Amino acid sequence: MKQDLPLGTYLPDVMHSFLVDFITRHKDQPFFVYYPMSHIHSPIVATPDSKPGATANQLYADNVAYMDNWSGNSWMNSTV
Repeated sequence: MKQDLPLGTYLPDVMHSFLVDFITRHKDQPFFVYYPMSHIHSPIVATPDSKPGATANQLYADNVAYMDNWSGNSWMNSTV
């Protein structure tokens, strides 16, 4: 099903929220999660933390940093 995102919505944020919700709901039972992050695949877009006018290289670095931050947060949320 194709669904347009509201303007200003960062798709990886939507995906991450779904993942954290899933882990929270299933934390007391075995489960498997395959979470291929889409941040560094074309097109590279600005993250909510990117500065206006960032270069393509900076946007790539911003996305890598955003993924790194999320990985730690997902782990912390799943073990609390």
